[in-house]
Amino acid sequence: MRAFALSLFLSLIFLGEERLLRSHKLGNMVWRLPPLELLERMSKSSVLVGLVSIAIGTALGFVWVDRLSSEYSFYDPKYVVTLLVLLLYVLYLRLAGTGAWRGARASRLCIFNFLIVGAELYGRKSISLA
Repeated sequence: MRAFALSLFLSLIFLGEERLLRSHKLGNMVWRLPPLELLERMSKSSVLVGLVSIAIGTALGFVWVDRLSSEYSFYDPKYVVTLLVLLLYVLYLRLAGTGAWRGARASRLCIFNFLIVGAELYGRKSISLA
C-alpha cells in the first residue's frame, strides 16, 4: 500500500511540474524538483515493488485459507478487488512503457488506480465495522 501511495505522490508531483513547465511559469520551485523522467521511473519502480508485495501477500493468503479450511470462495469481495487492483497496476506498467501512454497519461492512470485502492480500503473498513 505504501508503495502505491509513493507512486501517487510522485505522479502528483509529475503532473504539477509538467503543468508549470507547459505554462512557462517557471519559478524557484521547478528547479528544485527532479526531472520528469526521473519521477516517471521512480513511480514505475514503486508500483513494481507494490505489485510484487501484493501478489506475494495474495498468494500466501490463498495458501493460508486453504490450510485453515477446504472451503473458500474466489468471489469474496476482498479477493476480487485485490485482483482488480493487481490488474490495473499491471495495465499501468504495460501502458507506461509505450510511447503513447508515457508521462501525464500514465500519471493520471496511476492516480486513478490509487483511488480504486483507497475506495477498496474504505469499503473494507466500512464492511468490517458493520
